[in-house]
Amino acid sequence: MQMRNVVIVVLGLLGACGGSDPASDAQAIAALVPSDAAVCVRVASIDALAKGLTELMREGGARSSAFSSDGLVESFSMLGIDGALVARDRPLAFALVAKRAMPPQPVFVLPAKDPAKLHRSFTDKGMESDLHGDYVVAAMGGKYAKPATPSPLTAAMPQHLMVAKVDISRLWTNLGVTINSGLDFARGQLREMPATPGIDMDVLFDSYFDAARAVLNSGESCELHLDLAGAGVQLRGSYTAKSGSTLDGWSSAPIDLAPFAGSMSGTGFMDMLMVADWAKLWPQFDTFIEAMLPMYSEAARPIMKKFLQSTREIYIAMGPVMVGSADLRSDGMNGAMFMAPKSGKDLAAKAAAMASDPAMAEVGYTFTTEPMREEGGVTQQAMRMKVDFSKLMAMMPADEGPEAAAVRKEMSAMADRMFGPSGLRAGYAARDGRAVIAVGEPKEALPTLLDRTGGDWPAVLKEPMTFLADCNPQMLMRMDMAAVARFVMQMAGGAGPTAPAANGPANFVMGFGVKDRNWRFTIEFAEGFFQAMRPR
Repeated sequence: MQMRNVVIVVLGLLGACGGSDPASDAQAIAALVPSDAAVCVRVASIDALAKGLTELMREGGARSSAFSSDGLVESFSMLGIDGALVARDRPLAFALVAKRAMPPQPVFVLPAKDPAKLHRSFTDKGMESDLHGDYVVAAMGGKYAKPATPSPLTAAMPQHLMVAKVDISRLWTNLGVTINSGLDFARGQLREMPATPGIDMDVLFDSYFDAARAVLNSGESCELHLDLAGAGVQLRGSYTAKSGSTLDGWSSAPIDLAPFAGSMSGTGFMDMLMVADWAKLWPQFDTFIEAMLPMYSEAARPIMKKFLQSTREIYIAMGPVMVGSADLRSDGMNGAMFMAPKSGKDLAAKAAAMASDPAMAEVGYTFTTEPMREEGGVTQQAMRMKVDFSKLMAMMPADEGPEAAAVRKEMSAMADRMFGPSGLRAGYAARDGRAVIAVGEPKEALPTLLDRTGGDWPAVLKEPMTFLADCNPQMLMRMDMAAVARFVMQMAGGAGPTAPAANGPANFVMGFGVKDRNWRFTIEFAEGFFQAMRPR
C-alpha cells in the first residue's frame, strides 16, 4: 500500500467529533490502537466532518464535492477499504506504529455498519484485522495483534473535532533516519527554487530546517486539537520538551497582567501582547542570530550585530510586558503600546541612545527628536521616524540587476506611503513601572495615556489569554486581515477591498507561550476571515 494514499486519506479525515456513545467508542478505539503507536489521531464522524469542511469552503468562495460525506467515503477506496461499510456518524481513529529498522505501519480503527462484514472484507484481501464491539481495525503492510494494554496515547483524549497525540521521543528514536532523509529531500527541493532578489534564502531555509531538527530532537510529546465552528477554525497545541534539552529552561515566573487590562481595543488592525524576561531569553537567541547573519553582506554583518545589540538593550529596558493596539488609516499607522520598565529614566536613556545610534541609520531607520522633558517623575520625548527599506535590502548579498533595483525602489515608495514622506510621528512617556509609546496621532496626550487604568480585555482574546495565562514568555496577536488587505492595497497604490466581511471582523489570532517544559500555541480564524480573503 502506497504511503501517499494513506496520507491523503488521513488528511481528508481530520475533523469533527461525534458518536452515539462516546465512552464505549473511546473504549473500543483504545482496545484496538497498538500499544507501541507513536502517533494517534482521533477524528469525528464523517458526516460532521463533511459539514464543517463544506461550510469552511463555502465561506472562502470554493465548492468541492470531495468534502461531502460521499466524497470522503470514496477516499477509502485508495486504501482498499469499502467505505460503504464504514459508519458515517461515529468517531474513527488513525495510528502510526514506529519500530526501529522497520517501515512505519499505518493502522485504521473504523466504526462499522456491519462489523463482521467489514472485518471479512479485510481478511479476504490478506490484510491484518481484528474487532472490538462495532469497531474494526485495518493494519496496513504488517502484522497486527490486539494490544494487551491500551496505548498511552489513547488515554484522556479531550472532546474536540480532532485530537492528535504524538510520542515524539519514540517517533524520532525509531524513525529519525527516515525523517532526516525526508527533511534533506525537502531542503534539496527548496534549493531549486528561483533566487529571491536581495535575500540569501539558503541561509534562511537552513535555519528553519535546523530548528525543525532541534524541535524533534528535544521533544518528548505533543498534542493538537482542531475545532471547526461554523466557518471559523481553532487549532491549539502543546509540546513537551525533554528535561535538560535545548528547549528546556526557557520559561520564567508568570506576570500579573491585571494592571494592563484595557490596553487592547479588540478592533482595528492589530492587538498585541508580549511577555518575556528579555535578559534571560536573549542569550537563547544568540545562536539563531549568528546563524542568520550570513544573509547579509560581509561588510554589513558588523553593522547588523551592533543594531541587534541596541535592540537587545531597549527590549530589556522596556521590562517584561508590552501590550497595546494599532490601527491602519489612510494617513498611516496609529496606536499605543504600554510597557513595564523597572526604571523609566533608564528606558528613556536607552530610547534616546538608540535613536542617535549610527547603526540605526545604516540599516534604514533615522530619527528626528525633540528635546527630552521631565516632570513629576515622568520623562517624555517626541520624535519622527523615517524608514528606508532599501538600505536594509542593500545589505543582503544578491546579484544586482533591474529586478533587485525595482524591488528596492518600490519598498522605499511603500515606506513613504505607510509612514508619510516626513516619517512616522512617535513619542513616549515613562516612569518607574509603566511607560507608553504612541505612534501617529493618538486621541489622548501622552501623560493621559500613561495614567490610563481600568477596562477589560477584548472578548475575542479572553479565551486564548486563559490558555496562555501561566506562560512566560508568551506572545498573543490579533489581526483583522480585511483591514490589512485594504491597507496593503492602498500602500501599493490600489484601492483594495472596501467593505468589511459580512460575518464580522476577519480576525486572525495567533499566540504561543512557554511554561516550564511545556510549549503552547493557538491559531484561530474568525468566520469572516475566509470571506475577507476571497479574491476580489
